[in-house]
Amino acid sequence: MNSRGSDPEFTVKDGSAQARSGGKQLRRSTLAVAAGFVLPLILSRSVDILLESTGVFPTVAQQQADGFDVLWMNILALCYRMAFGVLGGYVTAAVAPNRPARHVHLLAIIATAVAVISNIAVATIPATANVLPAWFAVALVLIAYPSTWLGGRWYLRK
Repeated sequence: MNSRGSDPEFTVKDGSAQARSGGKQLRRSTLAVAAGFVLPLILSRSVDILLESTGVFPTVAQQQADGFDVLWMNILALCYRMAFGVLGGYVTAAVAPNRPARHVHLLAIIATAVAVISNIAVATIPATANVLPAWFAVALVLIAYPSTWLGGRWYLRK
């Protein structure tokens, strides 16, 4: 039979067809936000490692011993983090099953919250408390939402 009642994708038992399609959308939504969140983290850390291994940035051990307060290095790190945040917003909008702006907004809120929480954690751990200048930590929080939002807007203007 080709009626909707016999098609397993449309069989309704206590709302299960709606739950299945909603489940797929929820998985896709979760994937969209997770991809937009994880991608900038991986890319930022990869560039950090590359710059440290090539001697452009001091190693983590040197940063912990001497701090990391060379202005141009901090600005460079902030710029590529901002660019990767834009990319994260773009990816989230592209992967979202519907309402890409809502997904990007959620990602931007999560990214901002994580930036605040991680900065508090870093500031309270004695080994890392004085590694970065305070303005850099504040800047990371301030760029989280706008850079993510910009990536989403970039996707939506296509």
